[in-house]
Amino acid sequence: MFSGPKRVKMVCLAMAFVFPMSVMLGETKAAMAMASGVAALNGAALSQSSTIFAGDQLETSANSAITINVSGSTVLIGANSRVHYFGDSLALHSGTMQVNTTKGMKLQTDSVMIGPNNDVAKYRVDRSSDTVQIAALTGELRVDNGGQVAVVPPGGSLTLKEKDDDQIASPVKGPGNKTFFLVAAGGVGAAALTFYKLRDEKKPISNQIP
Repeated sequence: MFSGPKRVKMVCLAMAFVFPMSVMLGETKAAMAMASGVAALNGAALSQSSTIFAGDQLETSANSAITINVSGSTVLIGANSRVHYFGDSLALHSGTMQVNTTKGMKLQTDSVMIGPNNDVAKYRVDRSSDTVQIAALTGELRVDNGGQVAVVPPGGSLTLKEKDDDQIASPVKGPGNKTFFLVAAGGVGAAALTFYKLRDEKKPISNQIP
């Protein structure tokens, strides 16, 4: 055992090592990903527990799931899903994801952005090739649909139809390939669903999304 000045020196050295590591993890927006079943991280097999960083891609198979734990948020990625993790946001390319957050964790598809209206919410998003289904399980959600914003109350749901990226508009005229159409809104409190037009066009959560 160390005592006196030597012990103090050892404690200082330990703190000097731990502090930079914690700062580094904060800057890289690291999180823990835990896999159940066969899953992949950046194209390689994902072990049962791995550290992930901003920009990492996660994929699940037919009988697997991934749980992401990051400060203030827990994310469950369902089967047959492909997701990019960006620290304070996620991109859902296909499949299902459920977010439980107290830190305003956001989720987006190609152009639809979803997030808590007041930082705290639990919500689920299902994405197929051309449809995005959103359910506000607890808390109020703000859904930005290409400049048109919907406020989804707790218990409410919203379904949007999304054009495929391959559907490129005519260079002469016509809508762009990021046009969305409201299909249906349902669930408890759906009558309270409100829409308004943004004055300023919102930028995507991350420019790293392919």
